[in-house]
Amino acid sequence: MRGFYDSMIGRLTLGLLSVVADKTSIPTTWTTSSSDKVRRLHKSMLNQDSFARFLQENPIEGLTKGACQELLEVTDCTCAEMEGGMILLNCTDIPCQICDEDMERCGIISGTREYGLDYGRYLVGYSSKLEYTTGEVVAVELSGCYGPEYCSECAAFLNGETCTSCTICEDGISLSIDCQNLVVGLSFSECLAEPSDEEYGLFQGLLYGTRICDKPTNDACSNSKLLRLDEASFGRTNGATEDKVSSDCSISNGKDVWYSVIGTGETMVATTCLIGTFINTTIDVFSGSELCESLQCIDSTRFECFGSSYGGWVWWPSEEGVLYHLRLFTPDFDDQFTIMAFDVPTAENSVCNSSVATSLVNAVGSTVELSDQLETDFCGETGTSGLWYQVTAEKDTVMRASTCSNNTSLYTIIAVMTGSDCEALVCVASANSIVEFTYGCEAGGTIVEWNATAGQTFFVYVRGADSNGIFGVSIVPLELPDNDACEAATIVFLGDGFISGNTANATEDVIVAAQCPEESFATSRGVWYQIQGKGNYLKASVCSGYFDEIFVSLYVGSCGNLTCVSDGVRIPSCGVMGGRAVSWEALDGVEYFLFVNSPFAVGPFEMTVEEFEPESNSECSNAVGPVIPSNQTIIASTVNAVSDGILGCSSGYASPGLWYSVLGQENMTYRVDTCSNETKFRYGDISWKAEEGRLYSIKIHGYNLNSGDFGVTFSSFVPPDNDDCSGGVVIRPGNDTIVLSTKGATSDVVVGACDVYYSDGPGLWYRIIGQGTAILASTCSPLTEVDTSISVYTGSCGDLSCITADYITADIPDSDCQESGAVTGSVTFLAQEGKEYFLFIQSSGGVVGEIGLKVTEFETFEMDFCEGATKVEIDGDEISGTTVGASSDNRETGCWLGTYLPDVWYTVQGTGDVLWATACSNEFNFSISVLEGNCTDLRCIGTRSFETCANVGFLSALGETYFILIQAIEASLTGGFTLSVNASSAEALGNDLCSGAIPIDPTSNSTILGSTWGAIADSSIEDTCFTVPHWGDQWYQVTGSRNDSIISASLCSPETDFDTQLSIYTSLDDDGSCSNLECVTTNDDGCGGPASRATWRTEEDKVYLIRVHGYGDSMGNFALTVLEQEISLQGCQDAHLIELSESVPSVVVEGSNLGGEIDGFEEVFFCEIETIGPSKWFKIPGRGDTSRFLPALNLQILTLSSKSTKGAATCYRVTIGTMTSKLQLEVC
Repeated sequence: MRGFYDSMIGRLTLGLLSVVADKTSIPTTWTTSSSDKVRRLHKSMLNQDSFARFLQENPIEGLTKGACQELLEVTDCTCAEMEGGMILLNCTDIPCQICDEDMERCGIISGTREYGLDYGRYLVGYSSKLEYTTGEVVAVELSGCYGPEYCSECAAFLNGETCTSCTICEDGISLSIDCQNLVVGLSFSECLAEPSDEEYGLFQGLLYGTRICDKPTNDACSNSKLLRLDEASFGRTNGATEDKVSSDCSISNGKDVWYSVIGTGETMVATTCLIGTFINTTIDVFSGSELCESLQCIDSTRFECFGSSYGGWVWWPSEEGVLYHLRLFTPDFDDQFTIMAFDVPTAENSVCNSSVATSLVNAVGSTVELSDQLETDFCGETGTSGLWYQVTAEKDTVMRASTCSNNTSLYTIIAVMTGSDCEALVCVASANSIVEFTYGCEAGGTIVEWNATAGQTFFVYVRGADSNGIFGVSIVPLELPDNDACEAATIVFLGDGFISGNTANATEDVIVAAQCPEESFATSRGVWYQIQGKGNYLKASVCSGYFDEIFVSLYVGSCGNLTCVSDGVRIPSCGVMGGRAVSWEALDGVEYFLFVNSPFAVGPFEMTVEEFEPESNSECSNAVGPVIPSNQTIIASTVNAVSDGILGCSSGYASPGLWYSVLGQENMTYRVDTCSNETKFRYGDISWKAEEGRLYSIKIHGYNLNSGDFGVTFSSFVPPDNDDCSGGVVIRPGNDTIVLSTKGATSDVVVGACDVYYSDGPGLWYRIIGQGTAILASTCSPLTEVDTSISVYTGSCGDLSCITADYITADIPDSDCQESGAVTGSVTFLAQEGKEYFLFIQSSGGVVGEIGLKVTEFETFEMDFCEGATKVEIDGDEISGTTVGASSDNRETGCWLGTYLPDVWYTVQGTGDVLWATACSNEFNFSISVLEGNCTDLRCIGTRSFETCANVGFLSALGETYFILIQAIEASLTGGFTLSVNASSAEALGNDLCSGAIPIDPTSNSTILGSTWGAIADSSIEDTCFTVPHWGDQWYQVTGSRNDSIISASLCSPETDFDTQLSIYTSLDDDGSCSNLECVTTNDDGCGGPASRATWRTEEDKVYLIRVHGYGDSMGNFALTVLEQEISLQGCQDAHLIELSESVPSVVVEGSNLGGEIDGFEEVFFCEIETIGPSKWFKIPGRGDTSRFLPALNLQILTLSSKSTKGAATCYRVTIGTMTSKLQLEVC
């Protein structure tokens, strides 16, 4: 987040930028603005990096060190003059010594600081450690090896002299470093043969950027620093201690500092989402006395900063004159932050009649004080109360309303209406950021565009989709680019040089033929260019210094019937932000269209089109080879490769690349990898067992459309005997470490494989014969040099069943391992007497190397594993248990929490009654899950968590065994608990069960009130809709009255107060029983909030079962409305004809879908959201220009801007969901 203010940032920068633009000398006294508030806000820009960079890019004549200081008017910031006259700012109120060339400045304190670095193109968490002793710095150590050029090194600085003791890594393997035996005086250059500037600067930077600080003065609540409203304050967490505050504000803690602010009676906001914040922060708000007695939690950080990696913010309704304490802490490393508090006055435009007409809007609004009751109104959207804005178009134009703002703190809805006054409004357009994500928007924001005529007034209603909060909104007219449409494409020629363009205000483009993959996932806004082929090879390169995701795609054909030729690939030679380039063989006389676009941002760019000579092996038929794999490396580049139209095996892109071939040899494993210093984009590798005499073709291309130089190595190995399951080596548990290497190993395709993170990595097989003991298998060893995963199976090699794995469903490494720099894993399981177990040890992806494996027995209690579960008696006494000392069973259960945390197991025998399993604990956060099946094939019935006492109810089958799992929520939190199981009669269940589904007449349009509180999970039903695991549901049934009608089931009501899911089933059995259900459809959050809505087509006399349930363990009350309507299949053929001409460029059709027929027309092309509801059809003959089609109520369809083909008619269907309402249709 660049700042917590759009309107305020305008005021913040207007004065300064106006001076910069004119290159005017800065006077010794700042006079651009007379507002004290604006002057104070200037301080939020003042930090060393951003302001210095700003001055460098915008030089101000005559700015001296003294003038800078007077300009700032900030007591805790100082100006310093750098080399070349550059002005550097240092803003902090905490005494800190900054290490620089004079290393003795860092000898003021003893201690250790650890932090991570983002090194080069790898987002790698290097573990860097800086140690000091009084009077001198001892050592700086950098560990982590992610390639030959990123090796473990250490360096020491003694009284300003640099010395190092390092071991050069070989083959990308990190070796042990001894930083205790340093050779004084040995220079860095002598340690590394040819250190790069980047490597040398990294080591120096470990000290030069380090600050050693005293304890902050506001380290304690009683010494909190009073914040003045609208005034930025600078601070650090360096040197701060952690305060243990007993409250329910935050579940985590960290080094904290304290601030205070006095309430104004308005909504108060505290934020660190400001320039100058370099750490993640959490802010807790408390009320209490000045001495911090009896602190009461008011609220905690609601949001992270949108569009920024750091900071956070919180708001709360304040009482005038009340003192509030703000606790700011960081959960990770220490650094500088900027904090500011301000208030947001209660909105005066919360009703339509209070809105003021203007030509444009740029404002910050707050709905915190308004009602948060969900209501359905204004364009049919369901949301909270909101604010009104009124704009009048000054000319015929396209208008855009946007909440894509740094200030937007919630999911938003925008409804645009027009009319003579607030009592006679007609909907023009609307958008809901929950229903449809807007690419390029900050989280929660959305965009609406519509046609406006001169003098026409629009009423814009902005509100939260599911909660109240703060938002930024802008409503502006757009000036469309000249080449916004394909038909208006700008003609380009070779030799044009740099072609300047801009995607700002470009409309959405819908390419209905063969769309390029890059644009298929989101509607892009872009501009068009056209060039004719001359039988040559062409490359179009696009660069932008303003936004980082600019795309270029190449099409052939005619506008309205385009076919993708190729996506553009990323190119490195395009400034900081990067760019894209597309290369192709331009056939003589063929017209090609270049679409420059981005779904994420809009702005200016430059494009060049040039001829080039392609690489000869850009096509498979010209592959280099056969290459004999002998560990040789070939250096090449994909920069001048041409797309051959062949899709990648997994990426879905026809990326340009280079082809090679190898000829198979018997009993050999081939490996091809780009893990080389020469590779300038993402590494890749593959290993496979070759067949003798078979020719293999290999394509080297960039992952995710990257391009650049690479070094590819071809190797061959004799595969290990235990590369296959059948060759698994028998091992016995013991204290010895087994050293294995995955070089030459391949990845096995295992039916029923464990869901491990590195499922495609090469691996080796081992076998263990159970002795009735608990087994720990771990790769935590100094010998492990690659990331690993472990899977454990039973059965036979052709029929394996997963028992456990170290990565179940998520990337959860063995965080306790300190012996290896790699990501290691560990598993525990109970090896039953005489049973055979298969261990599959894999390295990550395709990376190969040595692994240290240790398999040991350990002592535990019996119920630590599923196989040793303890039986619980029904209606018996409470059982006391504990998770202290328990291991994680790590087996797949289907329950949403997984089983990678400390857990214990119990069983209970089914009686045919409803059973309630209840667990209670005051010692730790836990979850309770009930499962059925057996220990190798478990199915989750239900899970509850985050409560002092939690229970799961289910209908048991007589004689069936059920498993009860008690599990910690966090690995570090364990404790004692009590468990009981009680029975109740199943007779009173009613529609808790599928068999008790309540019939509903879908023609009555009635609403049924219900609740899932106290409901049980229907364990007899197999969830063929594959919804999120849940428990507690209510069942209803409807019967289709005729073929091809539409039934809708909706929970869109203020009465629905929890996160819901809807699942619709039919029975496959002739008797309509619930034992064999087929999913018809399912929906989650279909109402634009947590409520759900589902629609489906019916068959006459067919029974449909409606299951109302929560998402996960969510429960609550609901209102269910079911409605059936008839479908017409004749809508398109009877479409109303709209004829446009130069004399009649715009037509407004007054119409209504009251009595409109439900349309069964199948969705085509871009209509990914199925729209079923009352519909009216319209048809527009194409004129070869742009037609903007804006249905007045577009609840479930996109606002369309399409490029027509001359002479071809386009049909539009207006669908208003399941509503009936008047509409206005405008085509221009």
